[in-house]
Amino acid sequence: MYRNSGRLSENHGKELRVLSPKETIKFLGSFYNVPKTTLSIEVVKICNLLCPGCWVDLGGIKSDTLIDMRLLEMIMKFGRNVGIDKVCFVGGEPTLHPQLSDIVKHAISLGYAGTSITTNGVFSPAKMQELAKSGLNNISFSIDGSSSEVHDKIRPSLSGKSMFNLTLNNFNKAISYSKEYGFEVRVNHTLFPSNFYDAESMIKLVAGIGVKKIRIHFSFPGDQNRRSNSKCGDQHDYIPPNSWRQCQVFSVNCHQGFILKG
Repeated sequence: MYRNSGRLSENHGKELRVLSPKETIKFLGSFYNVPKTTLSIEVVKICNLLCPGCWVDLGGIKSDTLIDMRLLEMIMKFGRNVGIDKVCFVGGEPTLHPQLSDIVKHAISLGYAGTSITTNGVFSPAKMQELAKSGLNNISFSIDGSSSEVHDKIRPSLSGKSMFNLTLNNFNKAISYSKEYGFEVRVNHTLFPSNFYDAESMIKLVAGIGVKKIRIHFSFPGDQNRRSNSKCGDQHDYIPPNSWRQCQVFSVNCHQGFILKG
């Protein structure tokens, strides 16, 4: 963390200095409840899906698409130094990082009590077992439809082939491994006009498999080129705020103990 010292440098800018750990904690504490904050770290810049509205780059793994390991070490130690004990590894698609399981293990060794990842579920089945054994506490799957017809329109693959069955297969494997290794499986679900009325079926699907928590996300317009090239057209536009009230009804028919988060 840096702070303006108030002294002018030769280029007439403000001289910056590094805050001490105590100053950093005080500064962050004015904005956040630091002990309850989750540190999110982007471990890879790319993704293997072409979701309309997403800003993440596409392409293969290169040296500049992975987070610098020295920077990663600094970030994770910074989090622990200011009292954060929960970390989430995101992307892009974090499972594209070849050392993701080792990163999770290292975070645990640094004292993080909560380690999690957020994934689209498009990875090899062997990767799921590897992640399950890493010691993570939570894995969240981004699933946007109860069928391939709905899901694949919102989360199309680079090849144009359906990835719904692969995602659902890894999702089911995660549920199975969670019972053995003791981690939690959650679902992130983003609503667009194209899947809004599928939400109830979606909630029933994941609840029936054994998920207790699903987070419903608002949709916001993103990359205009991707949206204009989408087969769904306007189906990736905003959902009117008053329509969100219907989401409260979607959870009524789900089994007891299921948690809906907006």
